[in-house]
Amino acid sequence: AVYRSASAEARRRVHRALAEATSQEADPDRRAWHLAHAAENRDEQVAAELEASAGRAQARGGLAAAAAFLERSATLTADPELRAERELTAARNKVHAGAPDGARILLDKVESGPADDLRAAHVKQLRGHLAFATGDVAMAPVLLLETAQRFERLDPVRDHLRIVYLDACYEFPFDVTRALELAFFRTFAVPRIAERLAATGEFTDRPLRRYDDTDILIS
Repeated sequence: AVYRSASAEARRRVHRALAEATSQEADPDRRAWHLAHAAENRDEQVAAELEASAGRAQARGGLAAAAAFLERSATLTADPELRAERELTAARNKVHAGAPDGARILLDKVESGPADDLRAAHVKQLRGHLAFATGDVAMAPVLLLETAQRFERLDPVRDHLRIVYLDACYEFPFDVTRALELAFFRTFAVPRIAERLAATGEFTDRPLRRYDDTDILIS
C-alpha cells in the first residue's frame, strides 16, 4: 500500500537505491529489474541488461520471466527497429508461456513499428498459432495462409537459403532450436572467440543478442 501510494519519483528513487544495493555478480537479474524501474527515459544500457536477464531466464525454461524482461527492455529501447525485434521476441515467449492476451498486445506494438516484411510474416504466424491455441479454428488458417503469402514475396533464387531455413523452423521447430543452441555452444567453445566475448562482457551481459547473432549466421 505504501509503495502504490508513493509518487513516481519516490518509487524510482527506491528502485535506484535497491539496484545500487544489489550485487551485479550475485543477482544481476534483480539488479536489472530495479534499474529498469528506476529509469525515467529510454536507456539502452539498462535495456541490454534486461535482455541478458531474459536470456538467462529462457535458459532456465522461464518463458514468462523472459517475456517480462524483454517487454520491459523494449520499453527502454530507443532504436525503433531493435525495439520491434525485442517486442516480437517477447511476444513469442508469451505465446509459448500460454499468455495470449499479453502476446497480442505486443504483436500490436510490433505492427505499429517500422515496416519489415519478414517481421510482419512472423507476426502473422504467431497470430495464427494464437488463433489455434485459443480455439479460433476459422481464423487460424486464414492467418497462416497470409503468413505463407508474405513468405512468397521472398525471391526464390536470392533468398533460397532463408526460405529453406524458415520452412525448417515451421516444420521442425524443436530440431532447429537444438541445432541453433549447438551452434551457439560451439561458437562460444572456440577458445579465442570465448576469450574475446568474455573480455567484452558479451558472455555475461548480452547472451541473448549473441544467440540471435548465431541465428542470423546459420540462417
